[in-house]
Formats: sequence, C-alpha cells, structure tokens
Amino acid sequence: VVAALQTMEASDSPTYGLPGYWYIVQKFDNDGNLIYGTGTSGYGAYPYGSSLDSDTAGNLYWGGVFHGYMGFGSGVLLNPNDIVEGFLAKYEQNGTIAWAKNMGGYGGQIGGTSLSTNNDEQISVVGNFGTRVTVDSVTIQGYGDFFVSMFESSGKLLWINGAGGSDADWVTAVATDMEGSTYVTGGYGSSVIDFDSLKISN
Repeated sequence: VVAALQTMEASDSPTYGLPGYWYIVQKFDNDGNLIYGTGTSGYGAYPYGSSLDSDTAGNLYWGGVFHGYMGFGSGVLLNPNDIVEGFLAKYEQNGTIAWAKNMGGYGGQIGGTSLSTNNDEQISVVGNFGTRVTVDSVTIQGYGDFFVSMFESSGKLLWINGAGGSDADWVTAVATDMEGSTYVTGGYGSSVIDFDSLKISN
C-alpha cells in the first residue's frame, strides 16, 4: 500500500518552491496484519501512476513518476527539470530500501508507469514519454510514445525498447508469465505503430 500526505505548501518549501510530501509504504500479510511500514520524503508533484508488485523472495518494488525531489534512505533522487520523470525503487523483506533510480532526462517526461515481476525476480516496467527516456546509459527517442523495459532484482537494466508511431501512443499496464515473457496493453492514435519489425495499422 502506498499513500501520500502533504506536509508543506509550495510557498513554504525550501526546495524548488514545490509542495512537500511524506510517502508511506506499507506491507501486510494475507490476514491483514502489518509486516512493516516505512516512508520517504519529497518535494514536488504527487507520484501519480504508482505501481507496486512483490517478487518470490518477498521484496517489494515501487514505480511511478515524480517532479522535484524524493529521498530513499540515505539516497536522493533529483529531478530539477520542469517535467515529470519516472522512478523505480526496491524494498527488502523487512522494509529496508535496497535501491532507487531515475528513469527520464530533459524532455523525457514519463507518465503512467506500471510494473510487474516474474518468477526469476526480474521486473518489467512500462511507461509513456514525450520525446525521450533515459535509463542508466540507454536512451530511447520518440514523440508521444511508450517504452517497455526489464530489470534485474539488483536494479541493473537488462533491456529497454520503445514503441510508437507519428501520433500519440500509450501503454496502460504490464504483466508477466511463468516463462518470463512480458505482456503490455495500451492504445494508439498513430495510423501505424511500430514494435521493432512488427507493425500494426489503425
């Protein structure tokens, strides 16, 4: 469960002139008993498009978008650009933050990020972007397109692919199967949308 509480108005914020938030992450067992509760602070837009999933080892993964600043343990994600960027974070079984990373870059505004884990403890992450998205050192370019990516449980990027056409195209959800394949759903306004060599006409 993820919730956000506004702690500071933009006019009182010492960082970027953005409102402050406290983000609460909680995990419960099948009987509704709290396993842990943890949180992170931040300044900026509410992290909409948030998605949660856990792997077979009990680790929790949280993905979404943000604008400004988010603190994860002793680490900080910064996004000073006047756009939203994506983030992906991993919490261990006891609620300790393992790692967190940005997905974006100038002009790489991201929205609607969704994620899903498979039996190999890999994480499939999808999202929509305006002009480009950068993950680690890999950049995908387009215009109103979307990306599909996969990460190891360590946070290392395994692969990332972009898809789209000449108009606005978007992804809404992602799922994985027992063999590790990734499935996405979405929509497209382009007359033709490209998935590498596969083309679909509207």
